[in-house]
Amino acid sequence: MNSCTPTRRRLSAYLDGELDPTGRGEVEAHLLACERCRKLKGELSAADSWLLSAPVPEPTVADTAAFLNRLHKKLDVRCPQPVSLPAASPRSRFSIALPWAFAGFAAMALLVVVPGLHRSSSPEPRMELASARRAGPSGAGPSAAGDVTGAPAALEEASGTRKNEARVASVAVPSPAASARPASHDPLVATQAQLAKLEEQIRELERSVVTFTAQARLESQARTQEFASRRFVPWRDLEPSR
Repeated sequence: MNSCTPTRRRLSAYLDGELDPTGRGEVEAHLLACERCRKLKGELSAADSWLLSAPVPEPTVADTAAFLNRLHKKLDVRCPQPVSLPAASPRSRFSIALPWAFAGFAAMALLVVVPGLHRSSSPEPRMELASARRAGPSGAGPSAAGDVTGAPAALEEASGTRKNEARVASVAVPSPAASARPASHDPLVATQAQLAKLEEQIRELERSVVTFTAQARLESQARTQEFASRRFVPWRDLEPSR
């Protein structure tokens, strides 16, 4: 490559004052030693002076019309029709409101079911025990106090009285095995199980609402970006071709 080529490539930038001090010094040093490059520099300087001093023609009606036609063609190519986002269907609005409706229904069910369950869990074992105790004295037979040395009939009557008292005592005080109820029939345990089930359903509804809201937000952002990208026209494409 000729040694003058780098300098000639930078002559235009040198005349416009766009070179840094180092590049400007290199060009000036080469111009001092090369007559051909000095001549080329003079020609470029004369051309710049002539262009700056030449009169600027006024644009004609034909030039303006041609520029506007080119501009309209570029705009039509970039965006032929305005893009409109599709309207939300009634089904999508219903799907948005459906999780909240389920959550409200679950809360109302909690308010209605829980007080009724508490009222229904009455202390039945205590009532049975009290009724059995009240039945004890009424079922007792005649007193066994009498003459110990009496007839055999008195002894038989006393033994029958003891048997009746033992039977009444066994009815009045139920055994632990009889008083114990299965856990599945305990009203408190059933209430706690229903509450846990309702809480799990509410948490599931909350998770579905959060997921649906995030998906709707992402879809809205994607549609907005797509609409903006279709409507955007770079300014450099609006400039007239020279």
